Amino acid sequence: LGAGLATVYLWDDFLRDYQKARIMTFVDPESDRLGAGWNIIQSKIAIGSALGFFPVVLNTINGFGHVDAGYMRVARSMGAKGFPMFRRVLLPAALPIILTGYRIGFILCFLSIVGGETIGSFSGLGHQIVFYAESMHTSMMFAYIIFIVIIAYILNSLVFYMERKGNYY
Repeated sequence: LGAGLATVYLWDDFLRDYQKARIMTFVDPESDRLGAGWNIIQSKIAIGSALGFFPVVLNTINGFGHVDAGYMRVARSMGAKGFPMFRRVLLPAALPIILTGYRIGFILCFLSIVGGETIGSFSGLGHQIVFYAESMHTSMMFAYIIFIVIIAYILNSLVFYMERKGNYY
């Protein structure tokens, strides 16, 4: 009888902890928390950063990997090495590809955050679009959509300006 009661008691503790773990993995509307101690804002930043990180890193690797070997030979023959080689040869040659990665990363980051807000958030631009769409306020819904398009255009223009400013050779 004692072993049976101990088993039921331990099983009850296990189920209670398992249920807490399951609840903590989903959004809790009362506390506005996500996961183990992450709030909604931190999770939006984490998802956006993760999705925007890879285009930037991959394009940076690609940009530095495809620098013309002739540029490197000429710079070495003129005595360039180390940081001057990086600053004067490698960075200007790779900058257009790196900034293309930034352009893709910014837009992916921004649109993934807004898309995530439409699916599972209690605040933000995406949530407002869904709220106004469900309440049949199409004018406000399209106003928020146009606002998102304007923000994406500004981010894209910012990277385009950086690309034009850095493309001096």
